[in-house]
Amino acid sequence: MGTSDIITLFLIAIVCTATIAYFVVKSYKKVSRINSIMKAHPSLVMALLNNEELPSFMELSKEQIEKILSFSDDDWDEWESLKDRVLNIAQQYPDTLFEFINEHFPENSERITYKKNVNLFTPIPQKVKYTLTSLSLEELRMIDADSEDIWKERDKLRLSLSKIKRKFPEGYETYCSIHKSSTLLYSVIISDKKQIIELQKLYEDSKGYEGWEKRQKEFCSKFWKILKDIRSQDGRYTYQVPYMKPTRTGTLVESEFKVWQGFCESFSSFLKNRQTDSFYKRYTEISLLKERRVHFYDNVYDEILEIIKKINEEIEGNVVVVFVDKCKREWSKLSYNYHYRHIREILNDTDIRRYNFSELPLINDDGHIGGIFILDMVTSNDELKYNSKLIVEHFNKSVPLIGYYSMEKEYDEEELLKIAENCDNYLIEKTI
Repeated sequence: MGTSDIITLFLIAIVCTATIAYFVVKSYKKVSRINSIMKAHPSLVMALLNNEELPSFMELSKEQIEKILSFSDDDWDEWESLKDRVLNIAQQYPDTLFEFINEHFPENSERITYKKNVNLFTPIPQKVKYTLTSLSLEELRMIDADSEDIWKERDKLRLSLSKIKRKFPEGYETYCSIHKSSTLLYSVIISDKKQIIELQKLYEDSKGYEGWEKRQKEFCSKFWKILKDIRSQDGRYTYQVPYMKPTRTGTLVESEFKVWQGFCESFSSFLKNRQTDSFYKRYTEISLLKERRVHFYDNVYDEILEIIKKINEEIEGNVVVVFVDKCKREWSKLSYNYHYRHIREILNDTDIRRYNFSELPLINDDGHIGGIFILDMVTSNDELKYNSKLIVEHFNKSVPLIGYYSMEKEYDEEELLKIAENCDNYLIEKTI
């Protein structure tokens, strides 16, 4: 090996040694820098890395090292300073700050520093305290960017909104649903307070109808049994009554409910030329009832009272009796008073309230009416549906259960033909 080769090898060795020394020094400085940062700002490093504990240098990944070193000393100092300043806001307006953080930094709730210290029952001030330990430098900058006057105004608006939520909960819920958001600006919501109050009222008007059709259907089964047990010889028919059902937004939707009708006697003004003599006689007696020349015996009304009392036992809330005192046959008030005289007298010996149908606009619904027993003298199907619909829509606070009883029921043509298929007492066969 010549002298030049030896010199070359020597130079290479020097370069290698210098290079190694350079990287050793550089690595040492990096380690020293990282350790210095972790010692000076342990909680910030844990927040930055989203770690539950402070790792050692050897436990850090390359990405984590680069993330720590990307912050200057000024950044770390600013971060510490911001925590103290924002802590002052947290102490004055904890609820407002907590709501602000949840709205603008929703990912914070999934950070380890927050999750390990907070549960469902942690008080808001404590939640805010742990939240601050998990916020990033940029997030703290965003909070600190607003003046104390702005935070004071935010807190005032939050308190106003809390009162609205507490006083008009369903109205507020509906309002947010209409506007497709639960995070509208407080000032916007508060300026729309009148709308929220109106939505609350609409909810109050509609809530009684939620599930009412099912309850009415279940009551119909009980009503049918009561009719059968007390007046087994009576007729009983069921109908679906269409009505406009209110929603919590104030709109009306088409719906229907079931109602059972009990009746003492029946007739029909249809197919009179085909009716048997005995059935047609019932039709002619309707005018005699109107003229007060015939009447039902008192014992019939006594049994009707038993039906009413039984209903009163079966339902929650008060039972009200409504006497239908108007019809398409234009009965006089004198005629209605004549036929309702006995049932009204025996009702006076009970605590059951009673009203005339014509007084409906004047009746105040106190929200405590559990059921309404409708008593009618002469009822067509159209009248039954109209009267039932009107009563259900009028008593929109109570939305009571409905039972209908007619002294005289009028069959329509379709019903009459169907009955005649199974019984010869109604119609005479057509002659060809």
